Amino acid sequence: GNENMILQKNVNIIVENEKIVSIDKDNLEGTIVDCTGKFVCPGLINMHVHLSSDGLYNHKNTDSKIARLVNSNPIGRYIGFRICQSFAYKELMSGVTTIRCVGGLSDVDSQIRDKIKQGKLIGPRMLVANRAITVENGYMHNQGPMEIHQLDDCKEALNKLLKTKPDFVKIMVTGTSTNNRLKDIEMPAELIRYITNV
Repeated sequence: GNENMILQKNVNIIVENEKIVSIDKDNLEGTIVDCTGKFVCPGLINMHVHLSSDGLYNHKNTDSKIARLVNSNPIGRYIGFRICQSFAYKELMSGVTTIRCVGGLSDVDSQIRDKIKQGKLIGPRMLVANRAITVENGYMHNQGPMEIHQLDDCKEALNKLLKTKPDFVKIMVTGTSTNNRLKDIEMPAELIRYITNV
């Protein structure tokens, strides 16, 4: 389609260095890939992913089971890595070429991100937070986030997180919709200020 979302037929898509540089009707130089009878569309972007979950509504406990598995021992960690990697691969195979992982397990997401960048795994482009930060018994506390209680815990958790090389930091500030506490600010302002100013 074009900028007005109108489908264009019988055009050539010119690709240089793995990037689309133009779309026209005349240019036929270079290697030609015939896509007659097919559609070409841009990759989708999924802005809210937890790779520890398969995303199916009826599998609500997947996250906490995988979190326990990854945190239990090295074998559990390896199995958890493989599960998360398979979910990233599924995203790509469904047409999603970029994902933003907003809370994962340990440094699993950044490991997968880096292996995809290195060409060692097949998957989408990834922006990752790795483990989220929540308060004691806060939102998703049993699914992998680091729990903080006071400023010292906050500093320690943030330092630990930053060593895993996330692209951004995810904090769980409010309660949840499942316990009707979505509007409740559970994380103290002092901790929010510290995290967002680092």
